[in-house]
Amino acid sequence: MIRFIHCADLHLDSPFSGLGAIGSEARREGQRELFRSLICLVKNRHADFLLIAGDLFDSGFTTSSTLKFVTDMLATLDCPVILAPGNHDPYTEGGLWAASFPENVKIFTSEKLSSFYFPKSNVCIHGYAFTSERHEEAPLASGVSPDPTKINILCAHTELDVPLSPSAPIDKKQLAASGFDYAALGHVHNAPALETLGKTLTAYSGCPEGRSFDELDFGSVIEVTVDGDHVSAERLRIAKRRYMVETVDITGAEKDSEVIDRIRRRIAVKAYGEDTALRVILTGALTPDYVPSAAFIIGAIEGLYHLEIKDETTPVLDYAELEHDLSIRGEYYRELVSRMQTMDEEERKVAAEALRIGLCALSGKPIVF
Repeated sequence: MIRFIHCADLHLDSPFSGLGAIGSEARREGQRELFRSLICLVKNRHADFLLIAGDLFDSGFTTSSTLKFVTDMLATLDCPVILAPGNHDPYTEGGLWAASFPENVKIFTSEKLSSFYFPKSNVCIHGYAFTSERHEEAPLASGVSPDPTKINILCAHTELDVPLSPSAPIDKKQLAASGFDYAALGHVHNAPALETLGKTLTAYSGCPEGRSFDELDFGSVIEVTVDGDHVSAERLRIAKRRYMVETVDITGAEKDSEVIDRIRRRIAVKAYGEDTALRVILTGALTPDYVPSAAFIIGAIEGLYHLEIKDETTPVLDYAELEHDLSIRGEYYRELVSRMQTMDEEERKVAAEALRIGLCALSGKPIVF
């Protein structure tokens, strides 16, 4: 029996440019701590291998301090580490992969499929490298014939079933015919469910920890066990934080305290806490003279790592009255109502906001932005 840890898409040294100098450095330090947790997991689970299926680094120009941190951490492992450079951290002559990595680290350096064989465990790990940001050739197009007397693992940064993808496209039929026991994949950040193709158990590990609201939940790495002909996999969490998005309908609310109560109820139901960065999208219909104050709502809700409010509510109007109103209010309404009924979502939102602001101004009410 062998056991290994499969991960990908850590994107160390991501810029986090929107957080400012202090915030971005704190997030990058959090990424390094995440990598430290990965190394501890490999040790604690007594893994025979660590497979990193691309995009360990966010770019080919990572800092020397992060590179040294990674090589020092990898050197503490007493098992082989197999790296398949991805589209963010491609293998290039004189690039970051030319650094002095410890002897237990094996790095794919060619776009052509190749392999590393480990006689002690009878494991053959196949893979390839991106050598630029694009890898348009299909790595398995010419077919593969792994030795069936060995345990055969594919470690690959790829996009499945997208023939024209610039990210090393692999057809699922090719993978099903390959004869691999397990395919350790990277590139897709929100990991889909594991899938068996032919005899090949196939998995994207996804991001171990999300970096923004398009990488949701805690993420995972995967522990894979091969026992004879049986291959099993389990997702494991090493992330300390997660990003989540909730849509909260606040129809009929007339003041911020009501909105705060609805958000707090959702937070309690979902058991969100200090490990959660939460984006709340407010929807529903409100009277034109009430506009939620995002800053006040955020300040009133505690217990989260981060809270963001997006207001996508629409104003409730007496359409019949405005339709026949001969004053400038009615004229203003009739000018904008057709735009609010367009198929273009962005135009609808702009028109609704313009209508709200305009009606407040015409009524002498305060305008809240």
